[in-house]
Amino acid sequence: MFVCVAGKNDISVNVLQTLFEKKDKNYELGIICNQNETGKDSWQKSLRFYARKCGIREYTLQEIYQMKELVFFSMEFDQILKPERFIDARFYNIHFSLLPKYRGMYTSALPILYGEKQSGVTLHRIDRGIDTGDIIAQKVIEIGEEDTSRDLYLECIEKGTQLVIEYMDVLLKGTESAIPQEKLGATYFGRNAIDYSNLQIDLRKTAYQIKNQIRAFCFPEYQYPKVFGKDIEKAVITNNKSLKAPGKVIMEENDYMMISTIDYDIKLYYPVNRSSSIR
Repeated sequence: MFVCVAGKNDISVNVLQTLFEKKDKNYELGIICNQNETGKDSWQKSLRFYARKCGIREYTLQEIYQMKELVFFSMEFDQILKPERFIDARFYNIHFSLLPKYRGMYTSALPILYGEKQSGVTLHRIDRGIDTGDIIAQKVIEIGEEDTSRDLYLECIEKGTQLVIEYMDVLLKGTESAIPQEKLGATYFGRNAIDYSNLQIDLRKTAYQIKNQIRAFCFPEYQYPKVFGKDIEKAVITNNKSLKAPGKVIMEENDYMMISTIDYDIKLYYPVNRSSSIR
């Protein structure tokens, strides 16, 4: 049997490490890295770095097509798999949502943007669709009122890792059970759902909607949301009913600005360490 871990960040490394350290392993191991893999640890672990340290070979997807008795773990892999191209394989994926909701992209931002109180992770088989394969297991994640997309992402990595490790033995044996996804409640969001190259905070909204935008787009390793050209880290809704037009600056202090909205004034706080802003 040949086991391949494809993807990025801590979840891919955690799963590979579990497979590498299993005492009863009767399989060969390999990896496929995402296109933006640097080979260096940063705020997340590098799959390539860990694999090289352990002497685990890196493959291309084309090389993996011909493997027999292949078990393929997609852990935030950046390529869409076409099962018909493989000669003998089983495919498993961790998706960072409670499928069938939030298939596709930006699963750490969109639930917050739309005011969800829960999200989760789903372990599922891969089929020809995008995140449409039969569900093996799920874990629910509660979204706190102050949680940002970064908070949700890290929770998804933790719960996703737990889920794969919990089901590792049955996945390797191919004895897992799975159920089709529900038709009702299914949603999908593609690459154009959010334009991260030109993030805009819509200030003609309620204070609650503006706060959700700030939370959804606050991910310091990649970006802070901006309002009037200034980085924003946190939003606090006041008890003051807005008397001015939505989006008007009411006051500004060293650490925040207060603006009016459709309903209540809202304080938008700057990052404590402004130099940490990336863009």
